[in-house]
Amino acid sequence: MGRGATQRRAAARQEMREDILRAAREMIEQEGVANLSLRAIARTLGYSPAALYEYFTSKEAIAKALYFEGADGLAGQMHRDLAALSPATPPMDAKKALGRAYRRYALDNRELFLLVFGSGNAFSTLSEQMEKNSEGYDALLATVQSGIDSGDIVEMPVEMLALTAWASVHGFVMLELSGAFGGSEPDCEVPGQIPPDQLFEAHMELIDIGMRRR
Repeated sequence: MGRGATQRRAAARQEMREDILRAAREMIEQEGVANLSLRAIARTLGYSPAALYEYFTSKEAIAKALYFEGADGLAGQMHRDLAALSPATPPMDAKKALGRAYRRYALDNRELFLLVFGSGNAFSTLSEQMEKNSEGYDALLATVQSGIDSGDIVEMPVEMLALTAWASVHGFVMLELSGAFGGSEPDCEVPGQIPPDQLFEAHMELIDIGMRRR
């Protein structure tokens, strides 16, 4: 197969993959995550379910791609929030902006988040997802490295610091969406309890205390 034919085949596969994700996103918006299925997507696109298995092996794999990839995914949200900051923003504050973006995207896509992360061993680990869908993770790595270089962040391996910060924010979000802070809905507040927004900001500050160079 010549180079031109190979490129055309790759372009066709990428276009098909994008069509699948577009159909899946529309289905979620109209019917919710619970009704997402390869069979339904195939029917919408006029393909057999077997044809879709060449691109995604399960609805969970589609959910991961929707959650992490592209302008509408987590990486897009994180990059938009970074781009909105002043170039003079200290690395610690930029890192907080990424944490807020992560939480906000999860709250805005609650069902998708819980589908991707809520079934334990059925899904790949968070670190594996970050490696496969590296745009958002690369933004965190670059921000942490900037803090190390400026002397704001403790001098430790950047991967170790980034993974620790990400895992900490992820754990908070998972607890919040599971109802640990007063209710099963993201905006739920219980009288006498600390509002989730305030609790999250305290959590971010504690992460900073642990990472700040003394």
